[in-house]
Formats: sequence, structure tokens, C-alpha cells
Amino acid sequence: MNFLARLFLPKAKPDPPDLLLGRYTDAFKTKKQLASWERAQACYKKGQVVEAGEALLHYLCDDTRQNVEWQTSEDGIRFSLLQGSQRIAGQITAERVRAESALAQAETLSVGFMRRLMELNFQLNFCRFALSPDNALVLCFDTPAADASPIRLSHALRELAIWADKHDDLLIDEFCVLVRSSAEGKPIPQAEKEAKYLFMCQQIRQAFEWMDKGDPDPGQYPGGYAYLLLALIYRLDYLVRPEGFVMDALERASRAYFAQQQADRSVGAGVQMLRRELQKILDRPREQVLAELYRTESTFGVASPMPFDRLVQVIENELNAMDWPLEKGYDALAMAVPQYIVGRTLFQYVPPKPVYELLRLFMRATEPEFFGAVGLPVWVKPNGQMDKGSILQAIEDVVRRNQSEFPNFQPQVKRLDFSSLLRFSKTFLEMISRLNLAK
Repeated sequence: MNFLARLFLPKAKPDPPDLLLGRYTDAFKTKKQLASWERAQACYKKGQVVEAGEALLHYLCDDTRQNVEWQTSEDGIRFSLLQGSQRIAGQITAERVRAESALAQAETLSVGFMRRLMELNFQLNFCRFALSPDNALVLCFDTPAADASPIRLSHALRELAIWADKHDDLLIDEFCVLVRSSAEGKPIPQAEKEAKYLFMCQQIRQAFEWMDKGDPDPGQYPGGYAYLLLALIYRLDYLVRPEGFVMDALERASRAYFAQQQADRSVGAGVQMLRRELQKILDRPREQVLAELYRTESTFGVASPMPFDRLVQVIENELNAMDWPLEKGYDALAMAVPQYIVGRTLFQYVPPKPVYELLRLFMRATEPEFFGAVGLPVWVKPNGQMDKGSILQAIEDVVRRNQSEFPNFQPQVKRLDFSSLLRFSKTFLEMISRLNLAK
């Protein structure tokens, strides 16, 4: 029985709510959250700092995630919010606002470690790294209540949360004198961990095998392999959702590649750099990688908003790159182009909500190997054709959820070609580029 036949199930079902995919975004605030923001602004203008702070917490609270908690008392508000593996704890009173996150415990204080903290502090706008009397490393923010406007407090908490989540693992890896304080990640089933780890290693090794086969020659056609490895990086980030070392390796590889291109380095050199970074993931001990696979909740997203016309331009500029490998029969290189477009967008940007949901739908439809491995139905039939019924139903659900805000949002599904994964991927992105998001 071939691979698709083994994975095939007759009817696609919704993903279970505990299978988190991709990076968290806080870009799509509800009307309730926006009303809380207006209330926070109004309370602050009246000098009601504590009330303004509580309204801000309502604004930050995502009802679909247990990301923000607080308790009120006569003294003010004690709150906590989650960002990845970090919990940020704080207090709002009529006199002062303070928040901090414990990153690690320093067993000794080396010169290099202290210098590194000073260097990092110069990069911060609102917060600072500090040491408690017992040498606990914390990232903290505090300000007089009179200066704690909702917008300033929101920016400060965002900086604190994102930096704390990013630098706890990095500093612990960099300095052996640091011991982790705690981690807020929730464990995932061992079977899911194993499936994700196996998928990640298989995908990396498969990409390396295609390169080593040399058909086409990476030296003569490096662009196709750049798409292949970049698409792989973004797919792993979205599907596996690693933390710690692996997440940093994926981010570093993407960042370094585009920095090299801006510095006019050759595409071939960039491809070799990407391969070296991915090899580091394969070289990392299995148990250490498995330890970095856990569920996290967040309060702040790190991706930047992306206007729809910019995404359309990306699709128009990049999608034609799949024509040559498609014509020559290099299916993996051809498929990497739409995977790169969708993957990088979800990795780095947040397009308008209906488009964002369609891009996530693309990932759901075009990754049968991953979803089959974690025990979910796949949207590809045993003969290799896409499961048209399940995909059209999913698109219809996206339209229904967004119809009130985007009345002209009507994907031209008749243009979709379900005959193969490649044809579907190309026509799906062409469909997105023709959307009308006028309100």
C-alpha cells in the first residue's frame, strides 16, 4: 500500500483544539477587546490608573487562550500573562506599575555574562535585565503610575514578554553559569513529540538527498534549492512549532540568508549556509530536541502586519519561479515555490484575516505527510488527487466567518485545479491574488 493510501481517511474532520499550528498572532482583536482599549484610554485620561490597567488586561486577554490572569484588591491589581515559555508577573497600583519575568538563576557572576547583560540593556526601550539579591536573572519594567498610559504600558509589556521568551533559552545556552528558573510550556503526548521529531528529521534529510543527487545541479541552479530549503524552514516552524535551540536555528537561518542577499552574496553561498544551519538541527541530541517540543500560550505576536496588495505582489513576482522546474519534472523544486510564499508569509507577516485563514488552509491541505503522522485525516486521496469536497467546505467556512467584515470576499473556487498537489498549489495562490477585500 502506498503512502497516500495508508494515510487516507474518507472524511476530513476539524483539527483538535490542542494541536497548535504556526506562530501566535494578536492582530485580530475582537470588538470586545477594542472596546476595552477605548475604556483604558478614557480611564487613564481621568487619572484612574488602576481601572485603566484592568481595562488594558481585558484588551490583552484572548478568550480562546488562557493567556492573561489577574486579581483585584484594595491595593490594586496583581496580574500575570504568558508568552511562550515565560510567565510575566506584575502589579498595578495607584502609585506605580511593575512587571518582571524570571529567566534563570546565576550560580556565579562571570565578567562575560555581566558584559552581555549590559549590551542587551542598550537594545531595550522600556525594560532592563537585572539581578535579584540571590542572583536570579530577571527582565523587568517599572514606572510611576502617572506615566503608565495604556499605549506605553502595552509597548512595555510587549517588549518584556517577547524579549523574555526569546532570550531565556539563548542566554542559558550561551552561559553555563545559568540554570533555568522555570518554564510555562505544557507537555504534549510522547507520540506527538516522536511524530514531529521524526517528520522534522525526515524532511531535512530528504532535502539534503535531493541536493546531493544533483539533478538539477545545485551549482548551476541554486535558486531552486534556495526555495527548497527556505520553504522547509518555514514549514518546520509552522508545523512542528519548536522552542529553544531549534526555533532559534530556523530563525537565524532565514535571517542570515536574506542578510547575505542584501550584501550581494551569491545564492549558492546562501544555500550552503542554510544547509549548515539545518544540519545543526540534525546534529542536536534527540532528547534535547524532544525536550523543546511543548505547547505554549502567548499574549503578543511577533509578526508584522502585511497589506493585501503586498502579498499579491509577492505572489505575482515569485509564483512564476515554479514554471521551469514544473516543466522539467523537478516536482519537489516546483512545489517549494508556493510553499515558500505561504510559509514565509505565515512566518514573518500577518495578512488580513480571511487571507490569513486561507494560507493556513493551504498548509492543512498540502501537508498530508505531517497531518497523517500526527493522526489526523489528510486532504489527499489515495490516487494523489486532492480531496475536493473537504477543501471546498473549508473554504466555504472561511468565507462564512469573514463575510460580515469583508462582504466582497468571494474566492473563485472554480479556478482551482484539484488534479494534483502541484496544480492545486499554483491555482490556489492565483485564486488568493484575485481576491476582493474591499469593505
